[in-house]
Amino acid sequence: MPTVLGNQALKAKLIDKIGGLQAAVEDAAEQGGIKGTPKVVDYSRGSFFEDFFGSSDSKAALEERVTRELMRRLIERCVLNDERTGL
Repeated sequence: MPTVLGNQALKAKLIDKIGGLQAAVEDAAEQGGIKGTPKVVDYSRGSFFEDFFGSSDSKAALEERVTRELMRRLIERCVLNDERTGL
């Protein structure tokens, strides 16, 4: 899919005007008749760390998950080293 710059999109009538997220939110609020500051909800996925550690894990659960992941990586390295050395 080719990249289209803002001025190209405007010229091709793919957009009404050039602006950022805040301008789009303000325009949508105005068109929707929303008074005051609109509430914007972001449903995008969290970061890797939020996915891995979770947002509400207890300290013990977090420590267990980290320990498990570190052990998995250690075992993987040992296996790779054994394959390289032939042991």
